[in-house]
Amino acid sequence: MEEKKIVYVHTGVWPTPSPSIVFITGTAYGLSAHSSTALIVKSTPAPSGNDMAEPDSRINIREKTERDIFRSITGVDMPDRLEILRIGGGKDIPGNGAFFRRTYGQVGTWASEHRVRAVITRSIGFLPYLAWLRHRFRIPCFFETHDFFSDLSVRTDLKKTPGVIKKKMLERLFLPRLDGIICLTGVQAEFYRTLYPSVPVTIAPTGLIGTVPPGGVPDKKVCYIGSLDTHKGVGTLLAALARTADTGIKLLIIGGKNDREKHEFRKLVHLLNLNDRVTIISWIHHRDIGSLIKTCMAGVVPLADTPFNRFFTSPLKILDYLSRGIAVIASDLPSVRAYIEDGRHGILVEPGNVDSLAQALDRFCAGNLRETMAPEVLKHAERFLWTTRGARIMDFIRNCEEGVSHEHPPGGRRSGPRT
Repeated sequence: MEEKKIVYVHTGVWPTPSPSIVFITGTAYGLSAHSSTALIVKSTPAPSGNDMAEPDSRINIREKTERDIFRSITGVDMPDRLEILRIGGGKDIPGNGAFFRRTYGQVGTWASEHRVRAVITRSIGFLPYLAWLRHRFRIPCFFETHDFFSDLSVRTDLKKTPGVIKKKMLERLFLPRLDGIICLTGVQAEFYRTLYPSVPVTIAPTGLIGTVPPGGVPDKKVCYIGSLDTHKGVGTLLAALARTADTGIKLLIIGGKNDREKHEFRKLVHLLNLNDRVTIISWIHHRDIGSLIKTCMAGVVPLADTPFNRFFTSPLKILDYLSRGIAVIASDLPSVRAYIEDGRHGILVEPGNVDSLAQALDRFCAGNLRETMAPEVLKHAERFLWTTRGARIMDFIRNCEEGVSHEHPPGGRRSGPRT
């Protein structure tokens, strides 16, 4: 008899240079170590003109197999127990509503054939369909968090737009009708437990494929991976670099979503007279990050102190650094402390404090802390494997499988979800 599968639904286009794609691909990889798993995503739109999905290879990503793409993202072979279904073909890339309906139809077909063990989504928009799948087919259904909209009084960093208010309504209406909520950190889980005391909550931290000891002779260089958005604190990092006592410290930036963002960043670099100390590299495959950062002294995560950064983020870049045995200089926030202990895996500094960050950069490079911290960092990183995350989620599913209740249709409706 065919093994029942875990179905994992993500609204995003696969692949794109988005941290969410690395996250969901890694999570699917981790789940497949313990169960047959199907990852459902949107297909990449056909390129037009010079708009190519893979600027380094100039290959049309739509013509590549799922196994090719999986390896380009992770650097490892796609497991046999993992299947990836890309919905959309040619120019027919559905909007979210069409994607949700097609996904609901596909999962419903599998469920009617008794081929689904559980369904997980991190898409708030899919929650009505998820609740209906649970009611109609009596299969456990779970929401995986990556943000928080249920109590907007907490989110002072958000404008209360119609889209944000809709997300709040969807969470408040449908999360109580699911079997469980999967959170990334303990601090995040407490918000959901407070608002939804009757819904089981588990903590499954962000993951990594494996660990690699730091290689090569370290340069007097630190690294930042990610977008150049203001709330990421990259401006604070540049200002701190300009104030270091050691003017030989250099900075490697890997990221930037578009040319406009990188142009504004380069203007700030020039204004601070850091042209000779800062190198910017555009998006690369996640699998190639290690070869660029392996000789860096430290990785930097200078997050601004916003409600999202304080309570709900789970920066993949932290795991990128840890996986190479590279200690982290980061903002001292509850979300960061879930991964970094000050003095053992790096240095935590006051968010937004330019002088403190500059002093940490000087201290790290002068004290050769990379070498002294590397063994502890690698040991610590082993706690965050994607396969470990998959095991935690599977344990949660097993604990919830016998407790599915189906007394009422989701949202009080007597027919399928409407859009």
